[in-house]
Amino acid sequence: MRKYGRWIVLAVAIFGCLYIWHFSLADGERSALTSGRALELINGALARLGSEFQFSHHTVRKIGHFVGYFLLGALVAFTLWMFEFTHYPLIAVPLCMTVAVVDEGIQYFSPGRVAALTDVLLDSAGAICGILAFFATVMALIAIFGRNTKKIRK
Repeated sequence: MRKYGRWIVLAVAIFGCLYIWHFSLADGERSALTSGRALELINGALARLGSEFQFSHHTVRKIGHFVGYFLLGALVAFTLWMFEFTHYPLIAVPLCMTVAVVDEGIQYFSPGRVAALTDVLLDSAGAICGILAFFATVMALIAIFGRNTKKIRK
């Protein structure tokens, strides 16, 4: 996996970034429709489970921000780890924060959308949690299998 795997992981991380920016390019109406469908899906699943709790449109949008950047943070950390960057968590954080700032910049210029500093902070928090989750996974595997084992090699 070492020879081609790192390039595949890099391509997936770049695709993830572009996917996030693709959502930012949507105008306000299309964005509301997308999150509205997610809201119906989540609240429908909760109702089928017998729950009376229902998420609000705002909450679903914010969860979407956090989860999307959690995945991006884990992917960026994984990519940097595959390319053997020693301090990959410290490099991944500003990279993901830059993606979040650009994301909000795109929204600023998209019709019917608003850029918000709080979204940059939420996106960054999601990315940091994803980076920490990946880092914790690597540390746990090293603790279990040892640093030089082939089981956790890239």
